Amino acid sequence: MNPHVNAIAGRLSLRPPQRESLEILDRITEIVPPSKTPDVPAALAIIKSEFPKVTDFEREFPSICFALACCLQCLSALPAFPSKA
Repeated sequence: MNPHVNAIAGRLSLRPPQRESLEILDRITEIVPPSKTPDVPAALAIIKSEFPKVTDFEREFPSICFALACCLQCLSALPAFPSKA
């Protein structure tokens, strides 16, 4: 496992679904490295070969959304709510 995944998951205390999403994102960036000029059909084919549930990106560029984003949004919103002392 990527040590960065372990560090992020540990630092953010990710629950199993969020950790799994982070691991998937890590794997996708291994098999389809980020690029400013991606070959979208090729990227989709590569990702589909490993993750058959993927159907399309819903955009004209590789777009990947996970439950991880929800967790991170919740964490960033926490300071906005004062705690009762």
